[in-house]
Amino acid sequence: MYIRKQNIFTEKKIFPYAKIDDLRLDLLPRVRQMAVNHAGGTHQWKDMSDDELLKSAGLYGTDRATGESGYNLAAIMLLGKDDVILDVCPAYLTDALLRKVNTDRYDDREIVRTNLIESYDQLMEFARKHLLDKFFLEDDARVSLRNILAREMKAKPAPKLAPMAPKLAPMAPKLASIRMRILY
Repeated sequence: MYIRKQNIFTEKKIFPYAKIDDLRLDLLPRVRQMAVNHAGGTHQWKDMSDDELLKSAGLYGTDRATGESGYNLAAIMLLGKDDVILDVCPAYLTDALLRKVNTDRYDDREIVRTNLIESYDQLMEFARKHLLDKFFLEDDARVSLRNILAREMKAKPAPKLAPMAPKLAPMAPKLASIRMRILY
């Protein structure tokens, strides 16, 4: 079983020539704040340096099989500059389509080719632009169904993909005539 599964973690592939300058470190304060908010106000990343945070998150490491040290594919996909992502995964893009009038053609389209943190924002904005936000209560709090559904559309295909294989995502989630597909 080990032999069959040993090469499936493409996000752990080390790129020994990727440098800190290839990453968008200006996104790290936002990542820190998201971690703090998710952990209820305290998180270990809050007081770490950038290098410590990257190592703690598993974005910088050593391949025990080859001895190479460096940033891995996950670091490049999460925080990489656009040109670096294009070099590492040339076919990567997320294609969001809106189909209202004629389902054989699209009415609006957003092609996103940036790191995963910024692509999330762009795709959420695309969903906000085209989906209604109907009133919904969960317990005693108002919940945005539009944001929940848009997050699910973005998150569902991601774990099932191997970013190094240049092919269409095996699943194209569809919601109220918005369809997203990820190409790697």
